[in-house]
Order: sequence, then C-alpha cells, then structure tokens
Amino acid sequence: MKLQGLVMSAQELDTALHLLQSLVIGLATVNLCVGIYTLASRRVPRWLPRRARTCDHKKYGQAQILVFVWIILLILPPFLGWGPIVRILCLFVGIGVMIAGIWLSHSRKQRPSPSSARAERM
Repeated sequence: MKLQGLVMSAQELDTALHLLQSLVIGLATVNLCVGIYTLASRRVPRWLPRRARTCDHKKYGQAQILVFVWIILLILPPFLGWGPIVRILCLFVGIGVMIAGIWLSHSRKQRPSPSSARAERM
C-alpha cells in the first residue's frame, strides 16, 4: 500500500517538474520578445529600468535573444527526453551562448545622457 503511494508521489513530482519547465520556457519567451522588439524598433522598451534604456539597442537586443537560447538549450533536452550525448552537447553550446550573452550585456556601449551632451557642447 505504501509503495503505491510513493509511485503516485513520483508521478505528481514529475508533473510538477514539467509544469515548472513549461513556466521557465514561457518566461524565456519574454526575453525573446523583448530582444526582437528592441532590434526591430531600434530602442529599448520604456518600461525597463533607466540603466537598461541608456544602452546600445543592438547589443541589448542580441543579449536578450542569447539569454532565451541559453535557457532553451538547458531546459528543452531533458523536457523532450533526448539522449545523454545530445544533452551534453546542448549543455556545452548553452555555456558558450551564456558567455556570449554576458559579454554582450556587459560590453554594451552607453549612450551619452542629454545633460552630458549639452555640457560637452558648451
């Protein structure tokens, strides 16, 4: 009787894990949408913090898309039940994508603020 309870518990945990993975994929899609919007409109969305809005829109958009790819490469292989070799390959590619995203997000060139641009002209 207890063994059957453990099996049901494992099934419930598996279902919860799949729901959490689906939630993470959904949240990663927000990064993809922000990245595409930033690249298409050539500006960072206004609802983001001021520090993000002063960044170069190209690098910011590319960094957001790379964050999406990194999350998908970490979540998708176990979610789909792919083999261990494919999982390891996706892990290494994901690490490379993560490093590229961090590099883009930290190397983004900040645009000068209007007040500093006025001070330079005077």
